[in-house]
Amino acid sequence: MDTIKTLDEILEKTAKNMSKDNRNKAVEALKKLFEEGNDTKLLAEYLIKFHYSVCQTFFEEVVEAMPEDTAFTVAEALTNNEQFKKGSILYPKGFITVLALAQKEKFQAAFLVLNYILRQSEKSKGFSDGCKNGFKKHITDKLGLPDIDKLTRKLEEGAFECKENDRKLLTRFLSSVHGGKSEEKKESTNGKGSPSYDFGVTLDGICKTQQEMLSKLDRLIESRSNVEILTSSLNRRDLELASARTELSDKEKQIDLLGDDLENRDKSIREADEKISDLTERLRASFQMDERAGNQELVKLKNDISEALKLEYSDFIKSKQDEYSADMFEAYRATLSRIFKLLRRFGINCE
Repeated sequence: MDTIKTLDEILEKTAKNMSKDNRNKAVEALKKLFEEGNDTKLLAEYLIKFHYSVCQTFFEEVVEAMPEDTAFTVAEALTNNEQFKKGSILYPKGFITVLALAQKEKFQAAFLVLNYILRQSEKSKGFSDGCKNGFKKHITDKLGLPDIDKLTRKLEEGAFECKENDRKLLTRFLSSVHGGKSEEKKESTNGKGSPSYDFGVTLDGICKTQQEMLSKLDRLIESRSNVEILTSSLNRRDLELASARTELSDKEKQIDLLGDDLENRDKSIREADEKISDLTERLRASFQMDERAGNQELVKLKNDISEALKLEYSDFIKSKQDEYSADMFEAYRATLSRIFKLLRRFGINCE
């Protein structure tokens, strides 16, 4: 059978790793097993083999759709299994089964399992610590007392048959667990002639306390939600602040770069100004040198012309007092011709 093979394979895996994925696969396979053959005995065997969380999830998802008699049959198959009697299995799987059945209002099946656990656990000195601790861990701590209260009230109302000894057994257990004493209503009956017991006396106070705890838990959750909102807002502010700091850092780097660039440009301008000043001084010195050289050349030119014209000037002085004649005219014209040639030789062109 493929489903059995699948369950056995999952069992091997969950023995090493009870992951959420493996638990879900186990629950799906158990559902398929139940749907295929409705073999409650075989189903009970596998429920006991798997981790109690698998058993809990199976009942939470499947038992609500079960008819009351089918749920009772499954519960009966569990209590008839020899492995179920062992303490290591009885308390965790037993109490989570009780709670799951009670939550889905399968009260007769829930009471069958609970009564079986209590009969196995009560000794001469009272109920075992394992039983009381298991009830606390798997029912009280999981806020399941209101569901147990519903179960006891259904029992009081006569919704299903129950032996008187089993009623008293439940009364003793609730008293031992919660430190109170359930009062027997000896004069009242459940409508069927049998005595009725007020199991709610102890549970009423516990349920009230539990409701107060739930109210405080709701306020705590609300406060935690507000804290998470504030934390989220603070985280967003931190991100915005970090982003602003990063942007500021980038701007500061840009300013530093611009400052460096400005400093470099100022340095370049200073160097350029120094070069201009240097070139200006050098140009001025060059002009001065050129001017001096020009003056010297001019003086030399004057001197050269003066030297060249000394002879002509001497002849002019000598002949200045002579009377004018054709020979003198020719002599003066020849002298002027020599003077103009001399000027041209010195670069002075009179044309």
